[in-house]
Amino acid sequence: MRRIMIVCLLLLSMGSAVYGDDAVLGGSGNTVYPIYDTQVEMLSEKIDIEIQGDYSLVRCEFLFRNTGDKETIMVGFPAYGTLPPLEHRAAFEDDEKLYEFKTYVDGQTVSTLIKEGLKEEGNNQGSMYYANWHVWEMTFDKGQERRVINTYRIKNAYDSIGGKTIKYILDTGATWKNKIGYGKVSIHFDQKMDPQNWSIIDYQDYENHPNVKVKVYPENNLIIWEFFDVEPDFNIGLYYQEPMERQHHLIFNGVEGKEKNMVKNHGLTAYKAYMAGDDEEALEAIKKVNSYKEHGDKEVASYALETANYLDYYRGLIHMKQGDTKGAIYYLKLNGLLQDRNVYLLSQLYKTTGNHDQYIQMLNRMIKGNVYGNVLRIWAYQEQQGLPQGMKVKYGITDSELNITESQESTKEEPKTPFKRQEAFSYKGFIVFNMGIVIFIFIIFWNIRKR
Repeated sequence: MRRIMIVCLLLLSMGSAVYGDDAVLGGSGNTVYPIYDTQVEMLSEKIDIEIQGDYSLVRCEFLFRNTGDKETIMVGFPAYGTLPPLEHRAAFEDDEKLYEFKTYVDGQTVSTLIKEGLKEEGNNQGSMYYANWHVWEMTFDKGQERRVINTYRIKNAYDSIGGKTIKYILDTGATWKNKIGYGKVSIHFDQKMDPQNWSIIDYQDYENHPNVKVKVYPENNLIIWEFFDVEPDFNIGLYYQEPMERQHHLIFNGVEGKEKNMVKNHGLTAYKAYMAGDDEEALEAIKKVNSYKEHGDKEVASYALETANYLDYYRGLIHMKQGDTKGAIYYLKLNGLLQDRNVYLLSQLYKTTGNHDQYIQMLNRMIKGNVYGNVLRIWAYQEQQGLPQGMKVKYGITDSELNITESQESTKEEPKTPFKRQEAFSYKGFIVFNMGIVIFIFIIFWNIRKR
């Protein structure tokens, strides 16, 4: 019997970028559907995703090994048009096509066919359903290892508020025999990365998994997931939103009134000048916005204050560019005061200027605060782990403080220290001792009254 299997990594653009791990397929003729029966196991997978402007370049490499007898299989990869069009996404002109899709088996180019129009039936439904598949045939000898590489390009898409979701579906990898030996998913960004703009979706599903690690490298615009010996029951997801873009939309749209429009025009001039690299013109336009903060009309003054606070972010970046660290810190603090933002940029300024006290304080804020995205918290822990031992000793940083969360089980099983036992005993003794004193005083007082 011929088995049909799939090595699938898909990047969709239905308001999010979706990556699907490989699964096992079965069927005959033009029908394929997911199954959970194969002797082939996945030794490793290595996924590299490079976001470049409106497109993402994807390269996935899988290493398989046949643990059974010789077997001929058909490997599949979801093709374009894998999902029905969604009416609420019509205005986004979503393009689901995989461009320049190529497959290599053991270094040799392999031609692929497309199975189209598959029905949603059997196991071919829900999250495992795709209407079309790229397919190609492979033969595994007993004990043979084979390497499969897929490359393609796909258009990115955004949601209605400018957010971007990137997902990598791992749980379909559970259809292979045994656990996944080793996996690495790397997402490279083409723009400067601020960890505070990113959040890991459903991170709690594997946050305390001992075989799963997440590493954040803002200096390289990179986030990496590594895992080993895993039967995947979780998925990887990222959500990105640039708050300044969102704020830009809220401030400059729907403005009414002559004076408020004057403020708006000065604000847009400052923004456009900064983006064009004309810092002097940007600063001059910001001054004009500030001049309206004392306007006699409260609505105009309030709008000018809101616009000026928004522009303080770019003002801070200009001072940073000019080497004015003090000015950069002042305006970045001012901009992020209400929303508690810019903590990553501030931490970098403190670090580069050697202000260790403020730098450590910022790291602690990122780690302990509930308002920050978990990507920022992960990065802050990495920074603490990388500190010289002398600094750790000076600021009282221990290994136990580097854990993001502590599981309920470990908390329950942790034995009490002698100090904690003594503390509990002293507390009870204190109560008994003071109760004795009160009774003793009462007896003395009663005897005095009696005499």
